[in-house]
Amino acid sequence: MSLGNLYQDDANQMRLGMRLMRAKQNGKKYVNPVPAKVGGLSLIFKVGPRFFLGAAARSPKHSLGPFHTDPGVFATSPYSGLRITWMGHSTSLVEIDGIRLLIDPVWDERAAPMQWAGPKRFFSAPLALQDLPTIDAVVISHDHYDHLGAGTIRQLVNMPQLQNARPPFLRSQSLQKPASRRRVTNPRVSNRPSV
Repeated sequence: MSLGNLYQDDANQMRLGMRLMRAKQNGKKYVNPVPAKVGGLSLIFKVGPRFFLGAAARSPKHSLGPFHTDPGVFATSPYSGLRITWMGHSTSLVEIDGIRLLIDPVWDERAAPMQWAGPKRFFSAPLALQDLPTIDAVVISHDHYDHLGAGTIRQLVNMPQLQNARPPFLRSQSLQKPASRRRVTNPRVSNRPSV
């Protein structure tokens, strides 16, 4: 099965018994299907103290994990054709009909531009980066630090698990050179249409 099969027409999206709907847009802006009220001065006074002074409430009282995924599980295909392995926060390894996609890879210790400050992981990824199976593509949904680890991308570029992927990195057209901003050379990035 080729990676091109992931981009089939609407008629083939009926496999799950439901239709996937395209996101609605007004010009270049996406429209929220559910009305939402955002912000306001009163919200700053309610949320501000919690945000700036509530770090203890946002961190677990006891250490989480350790969690571990046996790399041997990837030696066989999933019986149903679908397996999703969560690697922490936004990162997942999705196996679907013989294709392996690594989504929003972050193995970095911190979700920040530098590794000495910023939000720290609560636990290590359950599978070491070098223990990943062969990957068909890396999907980058957007370029926030908690969805695109700079150190992780630098390592993935040269890993043998990605050497046969063409192209190995898929990103939305709305992203503007995320890999180059993170000082990654020759990332072999391809744009795919936003859905």
